[in-house]
Amino acid sequence: MKLFQEDFDISGCTNLQQLCDYLNESAGELEGYPYALDMDHLPTYGGEPPELREGIFSWDETHYLVGESRKPDVFWKLVERKTWEDEMWVDM
Repeated sequence: MKLFQEDFDISGCTNLQQLCDYLNESAGELEGYPYALDMDHLPTYGGEPPELREGIFSWDETHYLVGESRKPDVFWKLVERKTWEDEMWVDM
């Protein structure tokens, strides 16, 4: 079991899909995951930062990486920017 954030190597992730897959595959390997990670400093892969970052942990030009806590076996998912932004305005 990995114990420290330094042992959690995301440097091989060259795009948002790879990062999402890596985070999902590594769930449970790190003690205290995901809280042991500095989620505010995940890499981003292009595109403008979202206006409201709550619930968004990384992004690229077309998608956001968001936490999905309703499914414990899949904590991370990609959501199209337009879909996320449309839903955010509906919820406000």
